[in-house]
Amino acid sequence: MKQQYIKGIPFCSLEYKQVVHILKDWLSEKNEKPRFIVTANPEIVMSAKETASESVHFKNILLSADIITADGIGIILGSKILNGQLKERVTGADLTYDLIEYCNQNSYRVFLFGAAPENNEKAIKNLKINYPHAIFQGQHGFIGKEQIEEVKDQIKQFQPHLLLVGLGSPKQEMFIYDNLQELNVPLSIGIGGMIDIISGNVKRAPKVMRDTGTEWLYRLVTQPKRIKRQLVLPKFLLSVIADRVRKTAN
Repeated sequence: MKQQYIKGIPFCSLEYKQVVHILKDWLSEKNEKPRFIVTANPEIVMSAKETASESVHFKNILLSADIITADGIGIILGSKILNGQLKERVTGADLTYDLIEYCNQNSYRVFLFGAAPENNEKAIKNLKINYPHAIFQGQHGFIGKEQIEEVKDQIKQFQPHLLLVGLGSPKQEMFIYDNLQELNVPLSIGIGGMIDIISGNVKRAPKVMRDTGTEWLYRLVTQPKRIKRQLVLPKFLLSVIADRVRKTAN
């Protein structure tokens, strides 16, 4: 599989349609091998870049993933700075909908773990209406550590083909990594705030903004509290430029 390393993270350089094709194949491989997908933006990359023990552990988790895709436009810009091969975003949002549609076509089971209780419940309700042939079950993410075993038991009893974990990064990646073999789900993906979007309580950016890579601006305008997170983008790009300069100098 073609890859490009950015800040030590190997991004899949295949186009969106090619990635979706691979993931659909993995979904069909029931009990063959549990797979773990990460859709990474600059914030995730910079979190893994730090030298603290937690960051080192998080980077190792990312490196264990079967595929890491470029979720944010910042990753694509970073690739261009490095004269890389990443051509388009492969976002967790787009993958979520395409994979759920595939599960619907094949009457597969999908488990959603994360979000507030009312949003998780509403998301499940909406999915059952829009994808009537798939089988859905969910568990909200407002739980304590002592309840994790109960959640794992729910997932194991349900035996999903697709596990969508919306706990935010890095919690969602850590949960998948820690329980990948035990849960033995064909395909697991951390999806951030997608459960809130599926519930209808949070709106996704208009398609024109998604297509032009300005979805981050929509999020900033509609959720001003994200400004601290958005400031990671210029730091990431400056760091990539510094890498390019060092590489050129050598």
